[in-house]
Amino acid sequence: MAVEQEKRYVHVESKFQEGRLLLSIKNSKPSGTSSYRQTSKKDKIKHGRGIRSVRKVAEKYGGELLLKDQGEHFEAALLLNGITKLE
Repeated sequence: MAVEQEKRYVHVESKFQEGRLLLSIKNSKPSGTSSYRQTSKKDKIKHGRGIRSVRKVAEKYGGELLLKDQGEHFEAALLLNGITKLE
């Protein structure tokens, strides 16, 4: 089951303040599924590693990854500490 093409979206916001970076992501998904726990893709070998990788980055930077299933979309919030602002 997939989200209809015209209803698909990914919203990304970022905030940086005093060495802390917050990334907030909302991604559409079919309601009734829990996309962030297991990939819905047919090729499970090449997909489904993203959350694990992001958790490792959060640990590396003393941060945190929060995930919420909101029915027709899921939300991910990633907080990283000790980040130097690049200009």
